Amino acid sequence: MKTFHCVKLKFISPLHLGRGTGETYDTGSKLLHSDTISAALASARVQLFGEKKLKEYLEALRVSSAFPFFENHYFFPKPMLRLNLKIEGQDEHLLSKSLKKLEYFEQPIFEKIISGEEVLVSENQLSKNKKYVWADVSAIQTILKTEVQQRVTVPRDGQGDSVPYYVERIFFNKGAGLYFLLKTENEQILRETEVALRYLEDSGIGTDRSVGNGFFKYEISNLQLKVPEESSNSMTLSLFCPEKEELPELLEGEPAYLMEKRGGFIAGASDVKFRHLRKKSVYMFSEGSVFNGKNLNGKVLNLRPKWDDEKLHPVYRSGKPVYIPVIKN
Repeated sequence: MKTFHCVKLKFISPLHLGRGTGETYDTGSKLLHSDTISAALASARVQLFGEKKLKEYLEALRVSSAFPFFENHYFFPKPMLRLNLKIEGQDEHLLSKSLKKLEYFEQPIFEKIISGEEVLVSENQLSKNKKYVWADVSAIQTILKTEVQQRVTVPRDGQGDSVPYYVERIFFNKGAGLYFLLKTENEQILRETEVALRYLEDSGIGTDRSVGNGFFKYEISNLQLKVPEESSNSMTLSLFCPEKEELPELLEGEPAYLMEKRGGFIAGASDVKFRHLRKKSVYMFSEGSVFNGKNLNGKVLNLRPKWDDEKLHPVYRSGKPVYIPVIKN
C-alpha cells in the first residue's frame, strides 16, 4: 500500500490548457501535466517567499499529473501494458478497438490491472465516450465537457485587420474536477505547498487566467493506493525526465513509453517583459510509461532561453516523477 497526499482541484471557472504553439485554433492539452503544476506552485512560492532555495523546493517535491475525479471516485491513467482486461460480449477484434479508446480506470479496477490480475467488466461500466471504466455503475457521470470559444486579436496600432482565433475550454460537472498526488518527506515543503495552493486559488492555474479561467478551490487529504508488493517494474503517474546515468537500467527489458515535448512561453515570469519569450524545449516520458527498475529519480531542468538580460530568472521544470510498482504480464 502506498500513501500519497491527494490534492483535489474543484474548478469554479472553465480551465484552458494551452499548448503554447501560437496557432489560431488551440485545441488545448488533454492533461494538466505534472511540470505545469509544480511550476505553478514554484511561481506562487516565489511571490510569497522570494526566490531563495527555489530549486531545492522543486527537488524535494514530487507531484503527479492531474487526473479526473467525481466525488470520491478517482481515475488513474491507462498503463502502457498488455492489459489483462476483457469486456463482456466483445470478441477479440472489438475488444482491441475498445482497449485503444480507454484512457482512465477507476481506482479499484486500476489496482487490479497494475497487480497483473485478470479483470472482467461489462459494457455498462464504460462511460458514454468509452474513455473511462467505472467500478461503480450506479455512480457513472459525465465528468467534463469542452467548448470552443472564438476570440479576436486586434492590432494595437489600429492598422490591419482583426484576426479571429479559437480556444478550447474545459467545464467540469458538479462534484467533478481534477486531482493530483503529492509526495515529500519534508514537512516545511508541504506547508509551503499548501500556502502556494491557497495563493493559486485566487490567481488560477493553466492558460488565460487573466480572462477568468483556471480558478478553483482545493482540498487536501490522504489517498491510499494498493500496489504490488514485489515488482521490478515501475509506472509513471507524472512526466519523467531521467538523469543520463539512469537510462541504461530504465531501458532494460521491454520498456513501454511515449515522449511528450514540453516548452511554450514563460507565462509565469514575474516581469511582464519576459512573458513573450519561449522556454527551451525538452522531451519527457509521458504518464503511464512503464520502465525496468524500482527507483526512478529524475531531475529538475533549467529551461531559461538565451537572452541578454541578467534580470531573466532561471526557468525550472521538474522531471522528477511520481511512480508506482506494476506487474507486467
